[in-house]
Amino acid sequence: MQEEKVDSNDDEKSPLEENSISSDAKDHDDLKENQKEEEKARVNDRRRFKSEEDSTEEDEEKDESPSLVPSYVEILEQKVLIAEEKLQEHIARVNKESKEFRMRQEKDLERRIQQVKKELFTSLLSIGDDLSRANQALQDGGTSKLETNIESIQSLIEGFRMIQSRFFQELSSQGVKSIQSVGQVFDPVRHEAIRSDDVTDKELDGKILEELSVGYFLNDEILRPSRVAVGRYIESEKDGQST
Repeated sequence: MQEEKVDSNDDEKSPLEENSISSDAKDHDDLKENQKEEEKARVNDRRRFKSEEDSTEEDEEKDESPSLVPSYVEILEQKVLIAEEKLQEHIARVNKESKEFRMRQEKDLERRIQQVKKELFTSLLSIGDDLSRANQALQDGGTSKLETNIESIQSLIEGFRMIQSRFFQELSSQGVKSIQSVGQVFDPVRHEAIRSDDVTDKELDGKILEELSVGYFLNDEILRPSRVAVGRYIESEKDGQST
């Protein structure tokens, strides 16, 4: 009976012993946790070292890249040079085309002027032919016949009138028109005053009394002004006595 009691005492543990065991187990768990954290830290450190090595390699590759691949600035410079070459080619082409266009215009203008001159001088030459024939008729007939033959004189005068009429018809066809002057108020643009004549009629003051040479328009421009005599009003003795 005494031995059984001893065995039962061995199986039973005191509270102190239980506390000591639980404390040891806790310490053991804490140790494991610390080891795990240290392993994680070492892994993170290895990753950091690896990223630093990778960045160093990338920097070295970047440092070597300009020698192998053109930089962005070099590419832009090349594009600018190409654009400038194309621009210069375009300017040269435009200048050439502009010069050729001006030459064509000048030649066309010269051709038109030459054509107008040709038409004008052709018409004047035909009038010259009429004058030559009239002169030849005078020489062939002689002045003695003209003195005794009134019909010959009238025929000659009529021939010259026809030549004059034809001459002015040709001028009119070219846009040349005479300026109407007599009885008109003096206009310094269309008229040139050669002299002034005294008049006693106030209505004639400043008006053209006589046309000394005819003036002409060329279309709407003054070809030459009319040379005229202009009236200048003066009081007559009768008007002075009446006042």
